[in-house]
Amino acid sequence: MVDFEKAFLTGLNSAKKASNNIEEINSVIKKMSMELMHLTKGKVKLGVSSFYEKDDNPLRHLHAGLKTYQGLAVFDGDGRNGVEIAKWTQHENGYPCSIASSAGKFYCKNKEDLESVIADLFMQTRTGKIILDKINKNR
Repeated sequence: MVDFEKAFLTGLNSAKKASNNIEEINSVIKKMSMELMHLTKGKVKLGVSSFYEKDDNPLRHLHAGLKTYQGLAVFDGDGRNGVEIAKWTQHENGYPCSIASSAGKFYCKNKEDLESVIADLFMQTRTGKIILDKINKNR
């Protein structure tokens, strides 16, 4: 006979762990965004946003039927004009999450991995150029 109570409690515990993981991930991104805001005197912040897959078909109507994906992005200080710096995927349990950029695709299984991969992302020339452009536009 199936132990329904055990199955129910296992699912509940799994949901709680996923919620804690997602909260931790959001906290890391928020902390790094606050640091970026501080370093750029409020001109640039970090976040996750939706982006449209590129479509070279000129006959397709604006965003009609285009697929979206999540990306890690830098924004103006007011949270507008996001520019993708990496593709972002996150498991329903929070971890693993992945960050894919020109340097490769990296999987984060915990907070330390996530912080390290985002720090590496900020060391890339492309990311630096995007941030510098935002700083210069927001003078």
